[in-house]
Amino acid sequence: MNTQSTSHGYSISGKQLLALLLLACGVVFAVLSQAFGYERVLGMMGVPVLAPPFLDVRTITGGAESVREGLDPMISNPGDPLNRPLNYPRIWQLLYDAGLSSRHAVPFGIAVGAAFLLSLFAFTGRLRKVTAVVLAAALCSPAVMFGLERGNTDLLMFAIVAAGLWFFPRSPWAFLATVIAAFLLKLYPIAAAAPLLLLDRKLGLKLAAVAAIVVVLYIVLTWDDIQFILSNTPRSTDYSFGVEVLWRSLPDRNAGLREIISYLTYPAAAVLVIAGYYIARSTRLDSGSGDYLAAYYAGAAVYIVVFLFGTNWDYRLVFLLFTIPQLVEWIKTASNRICWISYGTLVFILAVLWKSMLFQWLLQLPYGSFLQLLANEATGWLVFSGLLILLLASFLAKSRPQISA
Repeated sequence: MNTQSTSHGYSISGKQLLALLLLACGVVFAVLSQAFGYERVLGMMGVPVLAPPFLDVRTITGGAESVREGLDPMISNPGDPLNRPLNYPRIWQLLYDAGLSSRHAVPFGIAVGAAFLLSLFAFTGRLRKVTAVVLAAALCSPAVMFGLERGNTDLLMFAIVAAGLWFFPRSPWAFLATVIAAFLLKLYPIAAAAPLLLLDRKLGLKLAAVAAIVVVLYIVLTWDDIQFILSNTPRSTDYSFGVEVLWRSLPDRNAGLREIISYLTYPAAAVLVIAGYYIARSTRLDSGSGDYLAAYYAGAAVYIVVFLFGTNWDYRLVFLLFTIPQLVEWIKTASNRICWISYGTLVFILAVLWKSMLFQWLLQLPYGSFLQLLANEATGWLVFSGLLILLLASFLAKSRPQISA
């Protein structure tokens, strides 16, 4: 809906409402931070705060100092405040030739956050006002604040993919180039190429072949570095999601149970995929907006792939934001079953984004830590199931919109 001035007053668009809500949230956060300190405010939201600020980008900026000392930051990175080895592809080290250093950590972190926030207006197109409200609630969540506090580059990957989604209906080739750029920077965003499934068969296969060739060549040529990246990436079961979080969270005294669950994890995921396929086959989906469907495919595919990968820090949940506009559309316009699946998935997305604050009360109960773990994991698995069913139902629908070259 466009902004209009009518005799009944001034009407604002969904995007303007989103901008106003984000501004209001920023003002409230600034006031509370001034009164109580931002560490305490974030702590109340369940966001872990570490010093110095923008700690995650300091792995990159600190790597510049290590290189100047003649070290390979992927092996030894004393320039990082926590001595963490660099866990990014070497393409990031081109920034060192441009003069990047530790003194740029704060502006780098601010730039990452700004790019993320601005990119929200690139992929959304026209927004329903209710969609703007839901997006604002998601953007104020602990998971998003976690990424902003750390200056994590997952937010930059989101921004790059959002730019690609702007290109998608205009130039699928430009979309693919953008996604490949994100892949070269952080690998997992290649899953965001899923909107290629929305193209007509000939063009989609051509672009998919190009993507596959690039991915295979890159993996072959940088295999040793990829092994370093995987081994250097910190893994935790706190503030995390993924198929392995549940069993990895169990204490050593439950080693037997932990082993059983570890063996059952991937078979359980496979059962959900098969069940999701059959549910999707029997579900009629004949409603969808091309403007939002590409974003849904990108966000859902990234979540599904990284969820199956094992464990991920919660700031990667930002990719769920891509799915929200289409979920609202399905709630408003789709058949009864799709409407309810979309509604449930949207509720669980908000729950998983807010889980570090939402489920804190469980700690007051007997076995509170275990109950909180179960609640966290249940929401993550339910989001996985809902996104998968809707993605498959959309793909299988004969009436899905297709885009030609």
